[in-house]
Order: sequence, then structure tokens, then C-alpha cells
Amino acid sequence: MRVNLSSRLTQFILKLGPFILVGILILSAVSLPRTIRLFKTISTDPVDLLPRDNPNVQSLLRVREKLERGVRTSVVFESEDPAKTIQFLQDTTQRLRALPWVGKVVDRKVGYDFFDRHKLIFLDLDDLKTIRDRIDRKIQKEKLGNFFIELEEEEEFSFKDLEEKYHSRYSDETISEYNVSPDGKIFSISVESGPEAMGLAETSVFQDAMESFMGTLRPHDYHPTMKVYFSGASKVLEYRALMRDLKKVGLIAGILIFIPLLIRFRNPLHVGAIFLPLAVSLPISFAAASFFIPRLNVSTSFLFAILGGLGIENGIHIFSRYFEMRGAGKEEALALRDIFSHTGRAILTSVAAVAVTFLLLMINDFRGFSDFGLIAGMGLWIIFAVYFSFFPSLLVFLEKTKILKIRPRRTGKEWTFGIKPRHLNFSLIVFVIFSLYSFLAVPFLKFEFDSKKIRADLPAVRIAREKQRLTTRRVNNPAVLVIEGNEEARILTATVDQKRAQDKLSPTIDTAKSYYDLIPSDQGEKMKVIQEMRDLLSDPTIKLVKGEQQKDLNRFKKALEESNPVEESEIPQEVSEIFRGRPEIPGEVFYINALPELEMDDGRNAMRFAEDVENLDTPRGTFHPSSDAIVYGIVLRTMLQDSRQVLAISLLSIALFVFLDFRNWKKTAIVMASIMVGVFWLLGIMLLFGIQFNFYNMIIIPAVMGMSIDNSIHIYHRYEELGRGSLSKVLSSTGLAALLSSLTNASGFFGLLFCAHRGLYSIGLLAVIGVGTCLLSTLIFLPATLQFLEHRLQRPLSKSSPSP
Repeated sequence: MRVNLSSRLTQFILKLGPFILVGILILSAVSLPRTIRLFKTISTDPVDLLPRDNPNVQSLLRVREKLERGVRTSVVFESEDPAKTIQFLQDTTQRLRALPWVGKVVDRKVGYDFFDRHKLIFLDLDDLKTIRDRIDRKIQKEKLGNFFIELEEEEEFSFKDLEEKYHSRYSDETISEYNVSPDGKIFSISVESGPEAMGLAETSVFQDAMESFMGTLRPHDYHPTMKVYFSGASKVLEYRALMRDLKKVGLIAGILIFIPLLIRFRNPLHVGAIFLPLAVSLPISFAAASFFIPRLNVSTSFLFAILGGLGIENGIHIFSRYFEMRGAGKEEALALRDIFSHTGRAILTSVAAVAVTFLLLMINDFRGFSDFGLIAGMGLWIIFAVYFSFFPSLLVFLEKTKILKIRPRRTGKEWTFGIKPRHLNFSLIVFVIFSLYSFLAVPFLKFEFDSKKIRADLPAVRIAREKQRLTTRRVNNPAVLVIEGNEEARILTATVDQKRAQDKLSPTIDTAKSYYDLIPSDQGEKMKVIQEMRDLLSDPTIKLVKGEQQKDLNRFKKALEESNPVEESEIPQEVSEIFRGRPEIPGEVFYINALPELEMDDGRNAMRFAEDVENLDTPRGTFHPSSDAIVYGIVLRTMLQDSRQVLAISLLSIALFVFLDFRNWKKTAIVMASIMVGVFWLLGIMLLFGIQFNFYNMIIIPAVMGMSIDNSIHIYHRYEELGRGSLSKVLSSTGLAALLSSLTNASGFFGLLFCAHRGLYSIGLLAVIGVGTCLLSTLIFLPATLQFLEHRLQRPLSKSSPSP
């Protein structure tokens, strides 16, 4: 039946070849615009890495709609003269506000005057009572002198501890209305575009305009040490860096794939013929995927490299077999029939194993895996179909038009692969020892949780953001939630307070705030305590306080004099907007602040914060606060959970398809062992050189298995076809094709080593090492194992036969 099918396919190609060529070329041309659009919408947003029905994703999208605003960037000023820095800041702010493409410039802390004026009202009632008691104790101590008995440990007459508590709740500092570093040398402002600048194209225009404006600033006119930094729009900068990297990858990969193929086939036309089906099929693959996936993410943006490497292998094996058959004088029909019946079977097995393995990744919630699986799995089948329809038709067409000329192959001595028994034993011992080390190394491999180390490294932007962080005490953003009314705010505040009180081992929660906290419900009681303190401070004894304590006391007296109940009409619009957002959308925004020093770029902290607040169970139901950090924490946790499942599914599905091909567990075990040895060697090298897994490169392990399994399948099939004693011929033909295939795979990833994006760099590093270790195990470990088995089978015969 296999011969009958290969004959039908051969006749189909010979009869309809020209129509197949034209039809597929037209399909590729039609697919190209859709593919281009897909690559123009690569997303770096963490919400695109989780299913849209995830409650925290839905919550974050609702908050974004409620608080819809333009793109926000930071401008940072630094000099040795704070007064000059403030002058430069104010002049720059005035110029920015006059520009039509600038929506808002925030040069001071939002609501600074409001919060500073009502600072005592926003203190907890218990804290106010503590201050009152300290004043009373100080007065009693001054009156009684040596007769005063201290029943408790004496507490310094100061309000700095409570002032610090206030700072962390409502403002970074009350000492300055500006966002300024502790040493007073660095100031920052935020510049926001209009609300219409939400898409990538509009954001790019704003970024370019801001860069042009920054180029007009003359910081040295204000002070010789004056410097100015611009953080830029993250979405645009990350996208542009990613696109630069991908273009670089494409160029380097194309050159590095072309060179070994040119060396092997010694004819640019042959190499071009192998490349053409790949160039035709890639647009079709991504266009087909775009019907199911609206946009690419960082984890899928480089898939053209994997599909290119895997796809070009089809062309190498097909062309090598066709060239070999035609060079031996076989007719076109016979050469095509041989490709469909022998080479096609091995390629089909490897493609089916890898494609189905990738498609099974779609069951994962982490879309970095599921989208990867869909695009790669669908793409492999499309590339396979193109190579076994378009490529044979192309070869026949090129030969008929005399463009491709295959001369009869000269007969001569072939390169042979032979290993003496002692070399064989030594090689196997070395392989076993390193494999054992690699296996034992697995528990010691580490994961890189610091997202700063796996993002695009843009030095100017990195420095600007580091400087900007010095101007604020808080290094993270709050979790947010849209609520309906004061009752929900009250219930959520109580729930958050309870969680914070219960979490003693690894706390992450600081405070919870809503619009209704701007008018404290207990301010009547607070005003009574404030009046009591006013009365106490009218005691003439308090005048005995001297030095720093007197300064604190005078400052506190002024705060007492200014203290009045908060009226809703007093709330500044800019403060109200923080909680109310767009008025046409119902509800208010509820904020849950993480501890100010909790660095969310550390994935472990993001996961801890997400675990604490992602699901809040209340009498009114479950609420799902969210933020970019929480979504990142959920994504990271989901990815770590799914990765074990991914590895297990990949291994089992590849093993299943290998078994379905060979129908023999022993042969399946030999083929799978050659790949598993290569994967374990990769893990051993990772430990040896301190290479860590991270958010991006976890997908490389199943990808390496998929890219390498076909080499083992092709070699074993060729070995079965030629029989025992044929390893030299197998390695000189199929082995050389496997070497070229692995070189092209590695070349596709080698370009990633030049990426500014450290996540893509780590993908390239693991892929190049993995392809190399699997190639080594396929070309040395697998043949050595087969030859070792041959020697074992021949050993009984050699005892009764004379030595040659």
C-alpha cells in the first residue's frame, strides 16, 4: 500500500507540478500582508500571556478602561544645586504644557497641599491618642521633675515614627512637594500623552516627539553638573528593541544557514531551491495562525527561527535523496517515488511527533506555551505539506527547464566511519559518566526570577528609571479593583486588614485605600483628640522643651492649628480622578498597596503578592484585584506549573510517534535514548557554566527534542534500509544531512545571541547548546551504540571463525 501511495503521489507531482507551483506561490503572496500585520502587533503586555477569561485579567482590563489615560513617561533632573534643578524643572514643565501632543505634566506630588493640610486627620485614631499621651507624659515629667516615676520604658518625645507611617500611606515625603531623592539632588516629573495615544502607532509618535523635545534641552545653561534623563514609553521601546533583534536574527540566521548549505552542495542554485519552499511556506503558516491568535508575544515572536530550522531540514533531506538518486542515474519518477516511500516516511514521523507535541501545548493556561504550540504545530504541518508538494514540483520543473543539472556521481572511495573496540568502549564510558553527572545535576539547576535580567537592556533607559526610582519611596504599583459603593470599600478594607494581620511569615500587604477614605468616618473622634492636644499644649510647662524636640513641637503645633474636618468639596480634582477615573464608567477604584520596598521585578515577590490578594473572599463574594505585577506573578506561577506537564507530554508524544513508526520498543528506546542523552548533556552544561532557566527559555527543552529527533529517526531508518555494517555509508550520506540540518537549526538560533533582549539571548544560548549536544549524541552516541550492538551479535561467531 505504501508503494501504491508513493506511486500516486509521484504521478500527481509529474502531472500537476506547474499548477501546484503557481497555486502555492499565489497563496503565499496573499498570506504575506496578514503575516506582516501579525508581526506589527507583537505584544509585551503580560495580560496576553493568560487566557482572556482569567478573572484577574478581566479585572485589570476593566481597571484600565476605568482609568484610561495616555502613555506616561518620566523626565529626571540631576545636579549639585537643588535650586537650579528646580528652576530647570519648572522651565521644562512650562514648555511641555504648551505642546499640543502633551496631555498632562505632573511636576509635584498629587494632592500634596491637601494631604499636608489634613495630615493629622489621616492618621489612625490610635496614633493620635499615642501623640496625646506622649505630650501629657512630657508635661507631667517637666512638672514633677525628679518626683516623676517612669512606669514604662521611657519613650523619646518625638513624632518621627508616626510621621514615617503617614508618609508610606499617602505620600512619599511631606518635606518636599516635589518628587525628590533623599539627598535632594535628583528630581523627577511625569509627562503623559493625550488619551488618544493608546495604540502602538500613536504611542510611537509621542515617543518620537518626546525624544525630539529632549534634544532641545540645554541643561548646562542652568548648572555645569546638570543632567537630564528620559525614561521613554516602555511599550514602544520594548517593541522597537524586539523588532531590531528579530531583524538581526533573521539576517544572521539566513547567512549562517546559507554558508554550510553552500559548502555542502557547492551550488547557490541548489541552496536557493532548498530555501524557496521555506520562504513560501512561512507566510502561509503565520497567516493561518493569525485566525486563531490575534497577536504574537515575546515567546512566539522568534518562532520563525524554529520553523525555519525545522523546515529547512525537510529540504535538506529531500534534496540530498533526490540528488543522490538522480546522480546514480535513476529516473525522475523513481527518485520521487523513493523520496515519498523512504525519506518521506522518516520525515513524516519526525514532523508528526514534533507537531503533535507542540499542538498538545495548547492545553496549558500559560499562553507563552499554548500560543507557541499552536503556531509551531500548525506551521510544521504547513511547511511539511509545501515541501512534499511544492519542492518536488520545483525540482522537476528546474530539471525540465535545464536550470538544474545533476551530473552522474563519480564513483570513488567513500569516507568510512570506524571505531576500534577500545575506542568504542572508551567513548561509551565517557558518555555514560557525563550523562550520569548531567542526570544528577538536574536538582541543582536554578531559575532566574529577576525580570530585569531577562528584558531588553537599553542602558540610557535603565539609568533614567534607576534615577527616577530614587525620587520615590515606593518601588511598586498597587493592586487595583473597580468597586461599587462605600459598602464594598468597607468590606474589602476589612478583608485586606485581616489578611495583613494574619500574614506574619512573609507579609506583602501595606495598606488599602478607596475614595471613601478621603473623608475619614471617624474624623469627629479625631477632632476631639486634636482639641485635647491643643489644650495640653497651652500649658506653660511645655515651653521647657528645648532643642530638636522644640522644633518638632512647633511644627506639630502648626499642624494642630491647621487641622479641620475634611469636606468633600476640598478634595482636589486630581486626587478625585485617581479614585473616580472616567465618570462615564460606573464605580470607583480600590487600591491595595504592597510594602513600599517590595521589588516586583523579582518574580518571587510578584507571586507572593499575587497569592495574597488575587482572590479576596468576602461576604459579598470573591473579588479579584489585579495589576501588571499580579498578572506577571500569576503568569510565572502558571508557567512553572505547566512546564512539568509540557516536558512530560513532549517526551511521551515523541516516544509514541517513534514507536508507531518503528513498531518496536527496542528501536524506539535506542532512538529516544540518543535524544535524551543530548538533553541531559545540555542540563549538565547549564550547571557547569551557571546558566539558569528563566521565563522565556523554558520552552527550549521540548523544542530541542523536537528539532533533534528527526536526525535520529533518519539515521536509524537509513541504517535499517542498508543493513548491518553500513554505518560508514549511513554517516557519509544521512549523517552528513543530519549535520547540515543541525547546523541550520543552530544557525537560526545563533542570531539570538546578538539580541539586546536578554530573554531572547537566553533562548538562543540554550538552543545552540542543546542542538549541539543532541547532534553529538546522534552522530556519535547513536552510531556507537549501534556498532556496539553489532559487535555483541557478532562475538559468538568470531569465537568459531578464524580471525581475518
